[in-house]
Amino acid sequence: MLFTSLLVLFFSQLFHFAHAANWYTVEWDAPKFTALSGDLVVPKLPQAGGTPYVWPGLQSGNGVLQAVLDGRKGAWWIGDGFYGTPSLPWAGEQQRVDLTMNRAILAVELTNVPFNFGPVIYRNLKITATTAASGWCGKTVSLGYSTGQYTVTGATASGNTCSVSQVTMPSHS
Repeated sequence: MLFTSLLVLFFSQLFHFAHAANWYTVEWDAPKFTALSGDLVVPKLPQAGGTPYVWPGLQSGNGVLQAVLDGRKGAWWIGDGFYGTPSLPWAGEQQRVDLTMNRAILAVELTNVPFNFGPVIYRNLKITATTAASGWCGKTVSLGYSTGQYTVTGATASGNTCSVSQVTMPSHS
């Protein structure tokens, strides 16, 4: 009985501390993206505590290449890198490396902090793929927002490049 009580207490505390991230995204899909550039207007700092990340990136099936605006320390700082699925290779073993980026994504990723510090604004975006932008430039999908809750203005396709004047991702409480 004591063991069962301790086990229940342990798992209740484990789930109390384990929090899933809340996501707010604007995304484009194509077979292969080769570049993403633009300007991020740094939003006001969120309330203290929690983990707020704001980032643009190119995503593959194995991870995401991203520039992350990180607000965990009470101030914004930016860093970049590839974050993906780790593996444990062995000496002499051949590993397949495939970084085919098939999603361009603008994200607000929050753990234990509300999205009350927006809007998050991107300007002068240029997204380039290996396929004609006319097939994907005007088609976005989203996590966290319903249709019409975010705006994409001035999206134009020219060759393989999509130019976007502005993306506005409003706060979402």
